[in-house]
Amino acid sequence: MKLKEFSLLPYNSPHFIVSHSIKEIRGTNDEFRLYLSGDYFIIQDFGYLPNGDELTDQQELPNEAASWILDRIENGFRKSSDEGGLPPGVMRDTTTINDETIHIRYTLCAGGDGVDGITIISQDRKSHINERNMQESVIPSQVLDETLIPFLRTISARLKP
Repeated sequence: MKLKEFSLLPYNSPHFIVSHSIKEIRGTNDEFRLYLSGDYFIIQDFGYLPNGDELTDQQELPNEAASWILDRIENGFRKSSDEGGLPPGVMRDTTTINDETIHIRYTLCAGGDGVDGITIISQDRKSHINERNMQESVIPSQVLDETLIPFLRTISARLKP
C-alpha cells in the first residue's frame, strides 16, 4: 500500500489544533504543534538553528495509532510490570498500523539533561529534513502530559464505535 504523502503544514493551516512551547524545557523558542488532517494526526517540531534559520520537521501518523501510543505511554512505560506494564528493562515497543511500522521508546534525554519523555518513530516515512532518516518525534514528558496525551485521548474517543 502506498502511504499518503504530506507537505510541511504551515502554522496557519486549518488542520492546526494546538501548540506547546518548550522554551522552559530546552531554553529555546522551539514548540510542538499538533494537527489533525483527515485520517492522520501530525506532530510538528518547530524551532530555530543557532544561526537563526527556522527548522521544522513533522511526523504523520494514522489516527488509529493514537490509542496504541496512548496505551504504551500510560500502561506500558508508566506502570511497573507488576501493574501490567512492560517487563523490566523493556523501554520500547513496535506495532504495524495501516501498513505503517511505528516504534515508541522511553527516552531519558527528551528535552535536555534529566528531561525524560518518549520518541515516536514512523519507520516507513522519510523525514522532511533528511530523506535518509525516518520520521521521528522526541517529546518531553511535560509536552506529553499537558498536550499530547489529551490530544491522543480526543482522537481515540472519536474512533470508538
